[in-house]
Amino acid sequence: MRTELRLLLLVKPYRHLLLLGALTTLLASLFDGATLVILVPLLKHLFGTAGSIRSGSTQLEATMDRLLEPLTDGISAEEATGRLVVLLVAGLVLKNVLSYASTQISVRAQEGLVRDLRTRLFDHLLRLDLGFFQRTRIGQLISGIITEVDQTKTVITASLLAFFRNVVVVIITLVILSQISLRLTLLTLAFVPFLVLCLQGLLRRLRAHARDRAHERGEITSTATERLAAIRLIRSHGEEAREAANFRSQAERYRKRVIRTQRFSSLTSPLTEVFSGFLVILIIWAGTTPELVGLASPLAPEAVIVFLMAALKLTSPLKTIASFPATMAVSLASAERVFHFLDQPASETEQPSEQ
Repeated sequence: MRTELRLLLLVKPYRHLLLLGALTTLLASLFDGATLVILVPLLKHLFGTAGSIRSGSTQLEATMDRLLEPLTDGISAEEATGRLVVLLVAGLVLKNVLSYASTQISVRAQEGLVRDLRTRLFDHLLRLDLGFFQRTRIGQLISGIITEVDQTKTVITASLLAFFRNVVVVIITLVILSQISLRLTLLTLAFVPFLVLCLQGLLRRLRAHARDRAHERGEITSTATERLAAIRLIRSHGEEAREAANFRSQAERYRKRVIRTQRFSSLTSPLTEVFSGFLVILIIWAGTTPELVGLASPLAPEAVIVFLMAALKLTSPLKTIASFPATMAVSLASAERVFHFLDQPASETEQPSEQ
């Protein structure tokens, strides 16, 4: 059975928490999008262009004018601006309250997964044949119970809730962008596959290096545990210098493993950052070129500002989504080590009541 499927089965007891977390995430993302589109009428009132129809007007502007007409019709520009500011602040407060609730739900689910997996692994180790403990260093088992199980919990934060949250933000933001200019939005999305292709080569090597790093971490834990347990024997034979040199050599190997893993893991963020910067330049150029976006004149100032803000808002979720495979690769490498121990056959020993 694939590691991903086995992890999903472990998450099953927390499906209700995860569904609640997904619901609060969805609502937070909707309020986040609402605060963005409210900027369109707010900027129009600040620029003194509210109610005017220009050739550069977009579908989003017309939609917001219709929706907010009961709120702003028949009052002065200052009063309308004040109401829009109150509406914007209310949306921001609700969005952040829901985001906080989603985070707390995620913590409860992931820590429950860690507890279940850790106790299951420890219970299984108690039933293994004694020969397994002769073949396996104790430090590897301690590393599996403590470090690897703890790192496995990122499956929930990175794969289930955080990934879902960022995908929803991207979808809502893309809907807003398409209402401003569908052609400009499609032009922006046309370059996304290039980013995906650039990341694929990194991910295969990252998972292999993450697995090697986890093994080396178990080795150094084993060495420290065994040598400290035998400290009296080491001191009585005067082997302090030799053991220190061996441990220093092992620590150096672990350092190289970590650097090699981080070398590939850290490349995902700069690649996404450069890609986002390129998109911003493209949007500024295309927004002032009316024939490219299918308008008779350039986009209105408030439309350009909101489009840029929405595009910049995409940077963070796109970076998270782009680094999602890297995060999952490290997490799955730890999960594979945990499942390796769980797959060891238990010994058939007689219970005390049967003897």
